[in-house]
Amino acid sequence: MRKHFFMLSLFMAMCFAGFSSRAQEMPLAEDKSNGTLDKFAFGVVGGWVENEPIITMPTYADDMKYLKNSGATFGATVKYNFTNWLVARADLLWIQKNYKMNRTANNSASILNSDYTNNYFSMPIMAQVQFGYRFKVFAYFGGYVGYWMSGKRSGQTYSMDYLLYNDDNATQYTDETWEFDSRRDNRFDVGLVYGIGVSLNVYDNFVVSAEGRYYYGLTDIQKNYMQNRIPHYNTTLAIQGGISYDFTAKRTR
Repeated sequence: MRKHFFMLSLFMAMCFAGFSSRAQEMPLAEDKSNGTLDKFAFGVVGGWVENEPIITMPTYADDMKYLKNSGATFGATVKYNFTNWLVARADLLWIQKNYKMNRTANNSASILNSDYTNNYFSMPIMAQVQFGYRFKVFAYFGGYVGYWMSGKRSGQTYSMDYLLYNDDNATQYTDETWEFDSRRDNRFDVGLVYGIGVSLNVYDNFVVSAEGRYYYGLTDIQKNYMQNRIPHYNTTLAIQGGISYDFTAKRTR
């Protein structure tokens, strides 16, 4: 996954260079700006996400694995159009960074499995390049800051008697509140974000869009609360759509 990040970063840099050179060849629309909002766009976005916790070893403990899980995202977006091709963008999002944890005994029966739901408030800030008129293709790159708000978990666990005496009495739990532990858990999630997408000016100043983005976490989701602990990082793929009111759309198309 970390190798994929560097490959995707190189691809994004090539896209930025290509989009910028192409956009600079486009004729600029006549600037008829006469108000403070004429270069802004405001909208909402939402969609599906898939989060995968990355650790530096295949297993954290004996036969314990952290697995990817899906969720949702929703929020608001604001853009400032410096030019026809260069845009500053900031989002305010609720996003789920869920994962599964599974541990087996002797590579056979599962003695622990849990689905963790993690709700974050996240603020990505990005520079976006684009080309086109009514129909546009765009790419962006930036960083984000996230704050863990709440969580729940569902699953089952066995007592240690399972390993010693094959006691198969399991404890089931559903939608159990996942309490934040200030000694162990890290509320803040900081990293990089980049993506590509398309947009269409459908009517007057209204614009619809579809995009794919990738969040690459740089901060450990847990604190260094014990010796020989293996760091965990969130990596999240998002596929989302949106609709916005763009004050520049009608006068530049």
